[in-house]
Amino acid sequence: MGVGLYLHFPFCQQKCHYCDFNSYAGMEHLLPRYLEAIKQELFMYKVHVSVVDTVYIGGGTPSLLSINDITKLFDSIRRNFYIADWAEITMEVNPGTCTLDKLRVIRMNGVNRLSVGLQSFNNESLQRLGRIHSVEDFIRTYQMAQQAGFTNINVDLIYGLPWQTGEEWQDTLAGVVELNPEHISIYGLTIEEDTPFGCALKAGKIQKMDEDLEAEMYENAVKLLKANGYDHYEISNFAKPGKRCRHNQIYWRNEDYLGIGAGATSYLGRVRYTNVKEIPRYIEKVFGNDYATVEKEALKLEKMIGETIMLNLRLLDGFKMGDLQKRFKTDVDSLYGPTIRVLANQGLLQEEEGLVKLTVHGLLVANQVFQRFV
Repeated sequence: MGVGLYLHFPFCQQKCHYCDFNSYAGMEHLLPRYLEAIKQELFMYKVHVSVVDTVYIGGGTPSLLSINDITKLFDSIRRNFYIADWAEITMEVNPGTCTLDKLRVIRMNGVNRLSVGLQSFNNESLQRLGRIHSVEDFIRTYQMAQQAGFTNINVDLIYGLPWQTGEEWQDTLAGVVELNPEHISIYGLTIEEDTPFGCALKAGKIQKMDEDLEAEMYENAVKLLKANGYDHYEISNFAKPGKRCRHNQIYWRNEDYLGIGAGATSYLGRVRYTNVKEIPRYIEKVFGNDYATVEKEALKLEKMIGETIMLNLRLLDGFKMGDLQKRFKTDVDSLYGPTIRVLANQGLLQEEEGLVKLTVHGLLVANQVFQRFV
């Protein structure tokens, strides 16, 4: 069985006002050296990983790469790892950064799934979010992706914006559903401290959305997407039949994955590795013939099981206690059974014949549930 491979591309044309991902604007001069460092790090892990079941190239904005750089990057991946014939290969793209020719080259290099960042179907909201594109740019990118031969496209959306109304959110959902993508991801806005939104919140210029309204937006999205043929398979993710994201399911099942690039995280053989975040330091470490790792944690069994339960609960299918018992060869029920039953009595978890999953109410307060296991 292979692993999931994640490559991080931390360059952006402009940093969004809500984003606290490890990404940077104005550092394009480091791009050639960074790509060489990526190739070197791929080579370093050749002895640790052989078969790759999924590939995910995220960021940042990977679609800022040139056509030549995209081809060289995939050549380097294939030189170091065997990508399974059945592999799902995803690349994130942002509207306004792709031409039809670039999308065709991405497809020719084996990418069979695109993830397109839209966030809102309202141009004013896009501007306030700090996005570099318009709704019209997104629609053009989406149509070009279909022209290039993509038949598995995800669209990312954000709800719970400080100024957003229920009507605007419904319009966003309706606009995307009309395009009929194979996958839709919806994320409630989290305002992080060291972002422009975080500073605006602290200064009293914006306010967090009312929790009840945000929950109503989520519930309305679930109803609408289900009614239009989308399978609600993970808290924030909806897919047409057969189009669930296989790479992300590796994370939610707490299986092995390799992360390459600045700030990337790996989970191999029950050990978690985290790379240095800063681009110059990442390049320096890799070209010093050193691994880019700055944190390494060998997970103890109880913590590993707790994290696996927490991640499994993100999936609407939940998990079977018996499967965890077999996987970890220990009495999982003695460790976490009491917690599960307390949460079940509170109406947050449902337990039937060894199958454990979130209830409808549990979905709305999932983070409170997860805190009980980590």
